[in-house]
Amino acid sequence: MHLSERHLRLLLSGLLAVSLLAGCYLRLVDITKPVMTDEAIYLYQSYMIYTGYKPYTDFFNHQPPLSQYLTTLSYALFGVGILQGRLVDLIFSFGSIPLVYIVTRRFWGFKEAVFSTVLYSISFGVIYFTKYMWVASAPLFLSLLSTYIFLAGDEARSSRRILLAGFIAGLAFICRYSSALIPAAAIIYLLIRRQPVKYVVAYSAGFLLLLLPFLLVFWSGEFFEQTVLYHLNKQGLRPVDRVPAVLIALTNHYPEIFLVGFLGLIVTALSPKKTGADVLVMLTATLGLASLFFIKHPLIWISALYFSIYSPYFAILAGRATRVFSGVIFVFVILLVFQASGLNAARIIACNSVAVGRLSHDLDVVEQYLSDSGVTENQMIALNYPSYYLPLRLGLHLTPGLEDLSSYRFLFDLTPGYVAPRMAGVRYILYYNTTIQDSDRVEILSYYTLTDTEMSYPREMHDILFNNTQVSAKSGMFTVYEVKH
Repeated sequence: MHLSERHLRLLLSGLLAVSLLAGCYLRLVDITKPVMTDEAIYLYQSYMIYTGYKPYTDFFNHQPPLSQYLTTLSYALFGVGILQGRLVDLIFSFGSIPLVYIVTRRFWGFKEAVFSTVLYSISFGVIYFTKYMWVASAPLFLSLLSTYIFLAGDEARSSRRILLAGFIAGLAFICRYSSALIPAAAIIYLLIRRQPVKYVVAYSAGFLLLLLPFLLVFWSGEFFEQTVLYHLNKQGLRPVDRVPAVLIALTNHYPEIFLVGFLGLIVTALSPKKTGADVLVMLTATLGLASLFFIKHPLIWISALYFSIYSPYFAILAGRATRVFSGVIFVFVILLVFQASGLNAARIIACNSVAVGRLSHDLDVVEQYLSDSGVTENQMIALNYPSYYLPLRLGLHLTPGLEDLSSYRFLFDLTPGYVAPRMAGVRYILYYNTTIQDSDRVEILSYYTLTDTEMSYPREMHDILFNNTQVSAKSGMFTVYEVKH
């Protein structure tokens, strides 16, 4: 069977259109409902900024704040809520799909672009980490846009474009620190390709145009403690467990992108004729993958979150790998990938719909109880991140100084001497049940890893939080403890 070039392009164009529609639809499924993730703390922090608080000095924040500031813009325009908090990320998520096509089409070709875009648009991992407020969607889009402008500037020998690329990479960096590998890859590229020094200067200048004002506005002792020291001291997996943890995370969230993209990485590395685009995308993908083995965290799935920024680079490499196929074989391969990736994403999202439906119901019940109880400003604390949907939906602030009571912080900087006096104003403790327990008494918050490492409240801290409390409301996964002063 033979396909003419015209018929092949028509077929691929149709498949591209279907994948775009499918990708957009899957991003909209359950978009108004809460999810069992860290998203809620970022939405709540955005609400704090919207109401006049400053990151680092007024509340603990271990990430750069640009994504939260963008979310406050959505709050200002459309009101405060879960959907409004996701709008910015959703826009960047939609925008990243055609951007993958544009980049791949510009530097590799039409067939490669279709394959990369189909693979990227309906990948479950990409959809999951970019449709919600994970602080991943904006840096992903900006990182890829920076790469595109950089490659165009390198090709045109334009210092201005390279400066602009550095500026946009700076925007990505102040959305999420892990995107720092984008400028690292660009600088390494310029050095190994022996490009003029003026390009290195231009790119660095563009990046610093964002970084220096950011540091001037937010630099403080709290900033240094909450960013540098926090990440250096955070508990993580043992080195021996990191390889299986990363492989489990990537093959569960991005099976097609990771596996086919890794094949594309090998093909590109072995290719005797590499273009500048080949080298930069290969460098970026390699650095992004390698970083997962060094970033400290105790949860397996977090590797998948950090990988999200580099997922489009693996999708592009996957498209490049298809150059070995042509005609009917290429169509067969792309249809196979489309079916496998689409069914995988649809299956997982359908299963998640059941969970988020239950979560939404539980939140409604507890929110109604708190509203009827007459709770007011600064009278609540939240334990476990999904609990932060409650103050967001109620339009209330948590007790000052106790806005982030994650287990990470109990092992980092929260002490009984800090927490105890601030509990005087607490009326309710909002708790999201992460473990199955025999009683209502909360003993620990546990995060299990491959080594069953347990992060928990120190006993003394637990007593400060839960002595003199009683369960006043409970619905499924949420429990409200009333503090008796």
